[in-house]
Amino acid sequence: MSGKLDSFLTLEHKQFLLLCNGGSFGDIELWGAEEILDKQYRAPKNLQDSMYEAGQVLYEPIFLNRINNQVTFNVDGEKIVPFSSFIEEYVFGEKYKYIFDDADIDDMWYFFLHDNPI
Repeated sequence: MSGKLDSFLTLEHKQFLLLCNGGSFGDIELWGAEEILDKQYRAPKNLQDSMYEAGQVLYEPIFLNRINNQVTFNVDGEKIVPFSSFIEEYVFGEKYKYIFDDADIDDMWYFFLHDNPI
């Protein structure tokens, strides 16, 4: 991981990227280490010191707060959760179906998670 990227990311996010360098998880897309610095054009300029874009849900940004390690995303309503909970519960867990209205309808990632609980 480059020095700029190392200082840009939160510790938990760095650890996640070492295990899983981003990826597409149904309608959730998390940026990999090689692209994350180039994906910051949607982060509000006045908040770029405290947060960055870590990915997207249905083309809506997923922001990660550097100060409190909270993930914020807004598809059918704003959700704010700790990064670890976002990964464990929304990306790989039972709350994926609540990421937006009807996320569990005709979604291959949801069916995969449902049939292969972690």
